[in-house]
Amino acid sequence: MKLELMGARQTIRRREGARGMKAVKKPLAALLAAALTLVLAGCGGGAETPLLLDGDFQKNMHQSTTNNLKYICETGEGIYFQDFDVFAYYLDKETKRVTILCGKPDCKHNNETCNAWFYTKCLWAYDGKIDFSNSDYIESNGKWVDYGNRLYSVDPDGTNRTVVQNLDFVPSGNTERERTDPIMHRGITYFTYSGILYALPLGGDIKDAERIWGEELEEDPSHSLIFNQLHYTLWADGETMYFMVNKPQSDGTNKDTLFAYDTNTREVSQV
Repeated sequence: MKLELMGARQTIRRREGARGMKAVKKPLAALLAAALTLVLAGCGGGAETPLLLDGDFQKNMHQSTTNNLKYICETGEGIYFQDFDVFAYYLDKETKRVTILCGKPDCKHNNETCNAWFYTKCLWAYDGKIDFSNSDYIESNGKWVDYGNRLYSVDPDGTNRTVVQNLDFVPSGNTERERTDPIMHRGITYFTYSGILYALPLGGDIKDAERIWGEELEEDPSHSLIFNQLHYTLWADGETMYFMVNKPQSDGTNKDTLFAYDTNTREVSQV
């Protein structure tokens, strides 16, 4: 087994983005919260659909492809979502009240020092934690260090941020120009790195990641491949994880092709 994901973005670019967003993030969060409240209200009548809150991929939370409401997950008490690609919020199902997911006293919620600064490409709830990815530079001993893309977890109130696992074999070495959003299903993180799809138990060492799809150069221990840059869309249901590959064809074109990965037999088949 072996594993990891995503490249780092410039910190200065994020800081500039935060300043520009300061005036709009509250109205946008309120608008998104209103939409979510309507959804919750609409679910009140008729037969209720059982929620998948035991570690399954939350299909009902992955319907949107817009930038404003793409990363969202649900627990028994509320809904967590990221607005404007940066800050995370919590919507309480009972009170319909929205709060920024920070939990830090006197925080101004306007830069990367805020606990709610997620800047993530995934968001899910598992085992009492909220998990997300981030590929920012980290200040250490007066220097900015690039740790690459990593998976983090926080408590439900946004505190106690902890590194769960790496998603880059080499920091920022992922050669995919379009990063595939990772997903978690039944305790397994599925992600891509340089055109290859991997699976890794949540919290595991990336060196133990299992390759599911894509050719890997054994003589290249860095895993920093520059070919076979495929784009994936990941989905999971029951015992199966699905992935869409923009697969290269013999005539030089690419064709979207759907595959299924059986999590029991670990076999891949074209759908």
